[in-house]
Amino acid sequence: MINESHTHPLSYDEGRAARGISGSPREATMDKLASYLLTLALTLTLVGCTQNDETEPGPSGGGGTGGEGGSAIECSDQDSFDPGDCPTSYPDSDCVVYVDAETEASGEGSSWQDAFRTVQEGIDLAHCASLNAGTCEQWQVWVRAGSYFIQQGCRTHSVRLRANTEVYGGFAGTETTLEDRDWESHETILDGRDGPESENHVYHVVHGATDARLDGFTVSGGRADQENHPNHSDGGGMVNLAASPAVHHCTFRDNTAALRGGGMNNLATASPTVVGCKFIDNHAGENGGGMANTAGSSPVITDCLFEENTAVEYGGGI
Repeated sequence: MINESHTHPLSYDEGRAARGISGSPREATMDKLASYLLTLALTLTLVGCTQNDETEPGPSGGGGTGGEGGSAIECSDQDSFDPGDCPTSYPDSDCVVYVDAETEASGEGSSWQDAFRTVQEGIDLAHCASLNAGTCEQWQVWVRAGSYFIQQGCRTHSVRLRANTEVYGGFAGTETTLEDRDWESHETILDGRDGPESENHVYHVVHGATDARLDGFTVSGGRADQENHPNHSDGGGMVNLAASPAVHHCTFRDNTAALRGGGMNNLATASPTVVGCKFIDNHAGENGGGMANTAGSSPVITDCLFEENTAVEYGGGI
């Protein structure tokens, strides 16, 4: 953790130990942390979190990127979602949309038997329903366990969260209530590659949104490796640009950034709540191997583990 010269206090839970906190000042201990100041005009609240990270060089690419995605496809940085394209009818499914990567073809998302194949299809329909259906303010997307490969020929592909939409992983595919799921036993992976043996990666696996929730996923394989590109140098796992989602029970693993925030990058007043998450083996070329918080961002981080993350300059964990 790096602390510099701005007057924004750090709070933490004295009842929980933190180990291996690294960065500057090196002599920081838990009884001194409350008096240190955080960097870049941000407010960071840590409650019951654990760190075991290093501020030292790690693998600059963290794995292959397949050139520019290994494809000649022209890809746009812009979100293609258009509310005008929303359907006029929605599933009669108690405000739940279903996703299953193993289904042979995308259905209408109304049940496990009629599920969508991709997470983005589920999110977009749920968001449309929240705008137009009038039955629920918050729609849920239930995602069956498995690997969901995001790249698919385009490095700018990403899972884009949307307002009024809660996305839950960790389902076996038989559940009828949210309480039935077990995200620890049924790992649900948002994988930034285009296949299990691929070296082609997206820049960012997830883009956050305010009034959205991501819960019960492993986020891996993001490669924000374009150091001189304004949009693709930070936040390999997740980018929250002026966005404040809830992120619960997620693992950010093996994501890299050329500059900041290998696992997650929060910027431009982003204030996500991050609860019960793990940041493991992520890397940044400058700072914030696990997470970077800049430009007025103020995340609240509770009961999280930061382990084996690296940064070249400072802030191996955060």
